[in-house]
This record gives sequence, C-alpha cells and structure tokens, in this order.
Amino acid sequence: MLTDNSRRPTIKYFIKFRTDLVYAMLLKILRKVLNKVGRILSKMEMGISTRIHTDTLGVFNRQAQQDIVISSTKYNMRESPGENFYAKQYWANFKEYLPSKTSAPRVADLGCGQGRFTLEFAREYSQAQIVGIDLSPDAIDNARTYASSERLTNVEFICSSIEDSVKSFDSSSLDILLFTETSFYFPNWRNIFGELCSKVKPGGLIIASFRSTYFNVLLLTAEQRLADAERVVTSRQGPLWAQNPVHFSWNNSMELVEELQSQNLEVLRVVGIGSCSGITGDPHATIVRPWNLSQEEQDRLMRVELAMGEIVPDAGRYILIVARKKIV
Repeated sequence: MLTDNSRRPTIKYFIKFRTDLVYAMLLKILRKVLNKVGRILSKMEMGISTRIHTDTLGVFNRQAQQDIVISSTKYNMRESPGENFYAKQYWANFKEYLPSKTSAPRVADLGCGQGRFTLEFAREYSQAQIVGIDLSPDAIDNARTYASSERLTNVEFICSSIEDSVKSFDSSSLDILLFTETSFYFPNWRNIFGELCSKVKPGGLIIASFRSTYFNVLLLTAEQRLADAERVVTSRQGPLWAQNPVHFSWNNSMELVEELQSQNLEVLRVVGIGSCSGITGDPHATIVRPWNLSQEEQDRLMRVELAMGEIVPDAGRYILIVARKKIV
C-alpha cells in the first residue's frame, strides 16, 4: 500500500511532466508564429525593395540597365567555352518532363540570347511553333543566322523587351515557357511573372532559372567585398556592389518554390546548375572548368553535378525550376 510520502514524488513528477509538455507545445506554436512572421516580413521587404527600385531608377539608370542586358549578350552562349556542357546539363534536368517528340507544342523562350535552347527545341519538335525573344539586336541576328544555317523553319526570333513581348501572347496559349538566366538582369521580374504564367496553358510547363544568392555571396566574398556580400545576403535585388547603377536579382531555392507555387504552379524539379564547376570569372572555376577535361571526365563531372545539383540546388550558379501549371 502506498503511503502519502510515496505518492508525493509521483505527483511531483506528474506535475513536472505536464509543465514540460505545455512548455514544449507553447514553444512549438511560438516557432510556427515566428516563422510565419519571418516569411511575411521577408515578402514585405522584397516588395518595398521593388518599389524603391522602381521609384529611384531614373532615366540614366534605366538606360544603364538596358545597356547591361544588351552588353551581356556579347557573351555567346552557343560558342563560349563550357556553355555547351551547361546546356546539356539543363536539358538533362528537364527532358523527362517534356512532351513527346511527335507533339507540336507552342514554345516561347524569353531572353533567348543566341538561341541556345530555342534552336534545341526547334530540332526536337519539327512541328512546333517556337519563338525566341531577346532585347539585343545582335543576339537575335546571330540566332537567325544559326537557324538559317540549319534550315530550321519552325522557329522565329523577335527583338523585343520581355514586358512588350508578353503582351503579344494570348492567355493560355503556350505549352512551354522558358525563362532561363533572365531574371538576373531583370530585377523586377516578379512584377510580370504572374502575367507570364497566365500565358501558359493548364498542364503546360514553365522552365525557369534564377541566380543563386549563395553564388553571388561566394563571388563577392572571393573578391573580399564583404560589405557587399553581407548586403546581398539580406536583400533580393539591387547592385552587386556599392555605387553600381545597374541592378540585378538573386534568390534562394525555398523562396523561389513559394513564389512559383503562389502562381498556381506545381513544382516538379528544383536543381542547381554548375554546383561543382564554373566558367572564367566564377568562384567555381577554381574547382574545375569543363572544357579543360576529356570527354570521359566531362561525362563523370556531369553525373556528379546532376546528383549534387539536386542535393544542394543553391550551390549552382543558377537554380533551375521546372513547374507545371495546375489544371483547375
């Protein structure tokens, strides 16, 4: 038979257990609230940043912004060393989601440059209607020349801004929308991304890639621009270094997934491009440059990066996201 003294420890431990349980539950609730508040504040900060950028970007800066976009296309994505390797890496990551070769999709490639992916889609889908759009007249001329040399007649190239070109598409008219490595030079991409998504058919694909925050921080840290690196960590757009009139954008994979999901998109794949290697000027280039490798070594590197890109998508120069528009 239990005495009063023998009961006391049991009651004492029971009360302590109940107290600990309540404390744990309150702590769990508090963490959820703080996480939610953090996400809201983050979105508010990005919204404020966008408005400030829009309000303060004067005529000179707008011209500088346009000039850097056009200047960037002097770098030929079809012919520069290493870019063919990364184009194959992109394709390997999204090919399983593409429609069959016998289909005739309508495809738009925004910020197509010299047509690296536009032409690949034209080769893949002989019956497709494909359009590549870029702000740079030289890039568009080069793309047209490449298409003509290959006698590809199912593709056209248009020199236009993204803002203007998006208005030319009917709602739910595209089967595939490409938006790769474009948002980096287009800091206000969120302002029209919803409109872009509206041009895609239910069940259609959006293939987009975004500059990684981690990559930019690594780049600035390697140059010992630590103040700029610290600013890039806590922002999502602006100049990469102080006093630069040109603005860029960068993101992490988690917030990109949230952004795309908010546009009625089902995210199918999130992966880093170039997580272990780089081109000249990249911090990853000090690890390895693909064009310095034999074909066998490139194949091995490809397998490594395909695996690591999925494990650590933010480690790549760009974060590739493949998404499908939900059928309501």
